[in-house]
Amino acid sequence: MIGQSISHYKILEKLGEGGMGVVYKAHDTKLDRTVALKFLPPAGGEKEKARLIREARAVAQLDHPNICTVHEIGDSEGVPYIAMAYIEGETLKDRVENGPLAMNEIIDYTRQIARGLQSAHRKQIIHRDIKSANIMITPDGQIKIMDFGLAKLAGRTQLTQEGSTAGTVMYMSPEQARGEAVDHRTDIWSFGVVLYEMLTGRLPFQSEYETAAVYSILNEDPPPIGTFNPDVPVELEAIVMKALQKNKEDRYQLLDELLSEMDVFSGTSVRRIAWRRVFTGRKPFLYAAAVFLLLLVVAAVFFLGSPVPEVRAIKSIAVLPFTNLSNDPDQDYFSDGMMEEILDRLFKIGDLKVISRTSSMRYRNTDKSIKEIAGELGVASILEGSVRRIGNNVRITVQLIDAGTDAHLWSEIYDGDLSDLSRIFFIQSEVAQSVARELKAVLSPQEIQLIENIPTTDLIAYDNFLKGKFAAHKYNTEDLSLAMQYFEKAKERDPGFALAYAGIAYVWIFRQQGGIATPEEAVPKMMEAVEKALELDNSLAEVHYMKANLNVLGLWDWEAGESSYKKAIEINPNHAEAHALYAQLLYLLGQQEEAMRHAELAITLDPGSIVINMWYSAVLLIDGRYDDCIVRSREVLKNNPTYKGFNHLLSMAFHMKGEYDEAFEATELMFNNPFQSFDHVFDQYEKLGYTGTMNLLADTLFAQSKTQWVSQAIIAMLYCYAGNKERALDCLELAYEMRDVQVIYSGTYPHLAIIHNEPRFQEIMRKLNLPINKIES
Repeated sequence: MIGQSISHYKILEKLGEGGMGVVYKAHDTKLDRTVALKFLPPAGGEKEKARLIREARAVAQLDHPNICTVHEIGDSEGVPYIAMAYIEGETLKDRVENGPLAMNEIIDYTRQIARGLQSAHRKQIIHRDIKSANIMITPDGQIKIMDFGLAKLAGRTQLTQEGSTAGTVMYMSPEQARGEAVDHRTDIWSFGVVLYEMLTGRLPFQSEYETAAVYSILNEDPPPIGTFNPDVPVELEAIVMKALQKNKEDRYQLLDELLSEMDVFSGTSVRRIAWRRVFTGRKPFLYAAAVFLLLLVVAAVFFLGSPVPEVRAIKSIAVLPFTNLSNDPDQDYFSDGMMEEILDRLFKIGDLKVISRTSSMRYRNTDKSIKEIAGELGVASILEGSVRRIGNNVRITVQLIDAGTDAHLWSEIYDGDLSDLSRIFFIQSEVAQSVARELKAVLSPQEIQLIENIPTTDLIAYDNFLKGKFAAHKYNTEDLSLAMQYFEKAKERDPGFALAYAGIAYVWIFRQQGGIATPEEAVPKMMEAVEKALELDNSLAEVHYMKANLNVLGLWDWEAGESSYKKAIEINPNHAEAHALYAQLLYLLGQQEEAMRHAELAITLDPGSIVINMWYSAVLLIDGRYDDCIVRSREVLKNNPTYKGFNHLLSMAFHMKGEYDEAFEATELMFNNPFQSFDHVFDQYEKLGYTGTMNLLADTLFAQSKTQWVSQAIIAMLYCYAGNKERALDCLELAYEMRDVQVIYSGTYPHLAIIHNEPRFQEIMRKLNLPINKIES
């Protein structure tokens, strides 16, 4: 057939031939690429044709970097063929026969083969003919699993006759050798044979006669690997022997388990593996030398000193912003949405520390290395990804990276169709659970259920929800209004979409906290949205978080608020904002030690969030750590000068330290802005001094409050700066009547300590049902 053309393929040369078919190298004239064409042999019958078609259909479902890609299936004069990617390189069989493999190569190849098979098994596809001759190694060291000619879709009709065997005998599992029905664990056995072959250069069961080989597979144990290669780590030998258990129930039940046990080699050099070997007894004559060298190292550290390495939580991860590969900036919301949805599922894993979105988003388009990013965020691993959306077709690529070694722990490519939203949610769930497995995080049944939750089946509703989140994260009045429009559209499209109502509640609470809406306007809207969301789905952490904020900031119901914060944290242990606001509530309730614990956890989970840093700085202030509050506030303001809340905190901290010039400067920066200037007040500083100027500023703001919303609690703060107790109490009483949210902090903020003993103040706190934080005035 050399030189002939089949359809748009021109045959170039013959690559190989076997019982399952003949393979040619060909040129695809339509797409100008080199391919491999596999034909049935001339004597092929209907059974062989069916098998070939099955191979194409099975492999066509797979899209993984370690599996050979199938382009199409065709027919030439009644003879079917498969067009596959042409892989340059050598087979693993040839590589083994050419000499021993380095240990790093073996570990790398083992991982790649396992990941390729893992991807197939997840799609219910069994190879059934795993052997070194069916595994290619490209020139750059990438593994490609070839020839799914015996692939069997689980649950489909067997094409082989009952009791017959298929595959290469030396790699057959015991159940396959007996002609029994097989499942994915037969591939795990054959994979074990390939591992044994890589490590020793020979097969575990071999004989000149097929029947003798089958007998050995069924009845004999393979020779110990150490007999042929004493340098093999005991951990790796144990993995191989478990894969080669004759009873399939005793083998790895999933390749996830095998890959998890391979983690012992993550970032491990051959030298470190050799050190472990010294102490396992395989080479006892090295023991004395090893101990002596170890003592030298210890002595050197003791006498010379050693830098303390950065300590990071092993089960910790940050998810970097996904790259939008759609060549359409309008799809940024979808790319960000996929990242956030995966992140939201990771949040629910209590055994995993997960950095929040706001901190991760700082690294979009960064030049920093993975190691630098991980160091700044305090995590051991990073998840990167990309999203390509064309119409309803979506491809999501993810890879998990060990930050310390820059080694790729796991990667996967997922394809989905938005017309089947369940597939998209499956991908998000699968990524989260795969990350958990790779990092050895324990998943409870309840967490799995939360991770696999399907929030809506309506594509348009889901698309509007993602657009709403994208707009809301911009945190300005115009985009909050746009976010509200999208959340409303999502709710109207799918009235049962709980997260859409949670989004609506989120916008209202942000409007209230930002002074955009009054409590009278915002609280009823929040309550309506939150109650509906809870009615639809009470398993969502975000809804319980909104309920907590409603209870605390809107209804002043501390017991209900605490219950809701606890519920949100129970569902999502990595919810940084829930920890931060719960910390403030605990301070209101006088539980300082527990409050600080949650505040510290919040800043650990979201170190780059401006809002979390502001709340954490407030906790430092409440705790009397004024210098710490000043340092952190100034550090954040250095890069974010427009965030007036930090000037508010600096104003209070400097006032409590008695550094009134600095307190005045911070207060001036707090109130002056492009839309309003109080220079006519601050210019009086030299004349009136600190207390006089603060009193004048408070009088000016109180006059403004007659015609526009101004926090009476903030005015009370200024009167306290001025030492004007009576006017401060007047304003606090007004704040209570107007349900100004700032009034609830009156018993904790130190600048109000001068009025804490006043009966009028204590009456306000009694009505609020809150204790007073005992601070020296």
